[in-house]
Amino acid sequence: MGFNIATRYRLNPDQQLLFSVSQPMRIERGGLVFDGVIGDLVPTGRQTDLTLGFTHQLNQDSTLRTAFTYTTDRKHYQGLHDSHVMLTYSGRF
Repeated sequence: MGFNIATRYRLNPDQQLLFSVSQPMRIERGGLVFDGVIGDLVPTGRQTDLTLGFTHQLNQDSTLRTAFTYTTDRKHYQGLHDSHVMLTYSGRF
């Protein structure tokens, strides 16, 4: 079972902060048999994603968003950590 919880805080009419914690769904137990080969599908870790984001409304038609995400036990492998930064721009015309 997975979950996601997020909160947003408006700094002013054009800017807001985001903080979220999520854990994606994972297989709790089980295995796979294929052509005589047995594979164990039980993960060794529990992935958790922590995200801090910022949104700035540049004008009525364009928005700039940034986010930093830190992941523990990436892909449910214990000890495998990751981080990434995302920058997006959206606009309409």
